[in-house]
Amino acid sequence: MTKRFSLGTRLLRFAAVLLDQMELPRLADGVMRQLMERTGETSILTIRDGEHSVCVHKVESLHSVRMTAQIGLHSPLYAGGSNKVLLAYIPEAERARLLDRIDLCPYTDRTITDRALLEAELATIRRLGFAYSDSEVEEGIAAVGAPVFDFTGLAAAAISVAGPSTRVWSRRDHLVTAVKEAARALSEKLGGSRPVADSAAVRASSCVSHNSKGGGA
Repeated sequence: MTKRFSLGTRLLRFAAVLLDQMELPRLADGVMRQLMERTGETSILTIRDGEHSVCVHKVESLHSVRMTAQIGLHSPLYAGGSNKVLLAYIPEAERARLLDRIDLCPYTDRTITDRALLEAELATIRRLGFAYSDSEVEEGIAAVGAPVFDFTGLAAAAISVAGPSTRVWSRRDHLVTAVKEAARALSEKLGGSRPVADSAAVRASSCVSHNSKGGGA
């Protein structure tokens, strides 16, 4: 790798970080509002922050019983719909190092705490292009998440919908389609496209709460 190439790569990554912090919520707002209106569930945008995810934007459902999201709240990367999406798209070697450091603590009895099972789940997420979770962080909350790619080819964020488990499960196929289409629309806004298999990298993840300060589903 030449010094010029390395510098160019660093500049692209720096530009992408600035996009995450300053422009991403504004660019995502219209897509997220359409997603909420289409699904009736809270739409959430998250990015990766080291070993965690952080919620950077939300559009809440109009249902009286709904998932709420706290902007700025950090959540575990290994549990929850969009959190697992972000973890899945970290390059293989980096993901392995990260999992070496993370203690897979259970939040509920549905949290995946076995590394081999988690890695199998992440492989499925990469194959399907979305993640589903049910009560992995908080009982009774389910979510569907998909990756958002930027102009560098990295997964810059995850977009998701979340709500009560029974309501989300009964409309799962519809929600998966809507979330994947929203992720694709936002990726296009960022000049991104889906990378091949494990060549993608990630800098983002999700956080959601159920009318409280809880994390992803």
